[in-house]
Amino acid sequence: MMDVNEVLNWMQQHGFWLSVGAGAFLFLLLIILILRRRKQAAVQEDDLYGDRYFDETPEENAFQGKPKKESRRVEREAAPAPPRKRQPSEEQPLILVLFVTAKQPTGFTGSDIFSVLEELGCEYGKHQIFHHFGVGEPKAKQAVFSIADMLEPGVFDPDNKENFVTEGLAIFMQLPGVFGGRVAFELMLNTTQRMAEMLEGQVCDERRKPLEPAMIEVLRERIAKFEQRE
Repeated sequence: MMDVNEVLNWMQQHGFWLSVGAGAFLFLLLIILILRRRKQAAVQEDDLYGDRYFDETPEENAFQGKPKKESRRVEREAAPAPPRKRQPSEEQPLILVLFVTAKQPTGFTGSDIFSVLEELGCEYGKHQIFHHFGVGEPKAKQAVFSIADMLEPGVFDPDNKENFVTEGLAIFMQLPGVFGGRVAFELMLNTTQRMAEMLEGQVCDERRKPLEPAMIEVLRERIAKFEQRE
């Protein structure tokens, strides 16, 4: 057995390793405390955001202890709803397009386009194209139909109309509009035909083929079917 002097001597010789061991123990204890606090914080965070997912399924409601009445409510909400009758405003709009193409390879000049369209009651404005707001006064607030350049980007520049040339014009309308579809189409058709005469061009359908009477009837029927939809 070692006496007191031998113990003190041994402690002096091994004091360094005791210090290292104590430091390692304290470091390990600190790591354990940090991990425990992080776990507690994670539990609190789950409680904070738990309500966001609370009503996802009836099983979760039962697990969380929600009343059965509310659980049944969630089941009813989760069931697929019966088909709902579509309102007219939800229908896809009908877009009708006509073209006036040049018969001559020289095309239409900007000066002629501005002159003819203004004479036909069209107004240059929004989106840098022309719009027709109806015949007589007062004018409609929304355009009945619009006229753009047939070629991209489709706009007209009044400051450059002397140098502007194009192969044709696109005349288009969207239903439902400010007027009934048949009235609006007849106005657009009549204006397009006069436009072609004044510019010495040709009226074409949406396929850019000469507009035939049969195609006009097809467009009228398309409008009638569109307006009969519920």
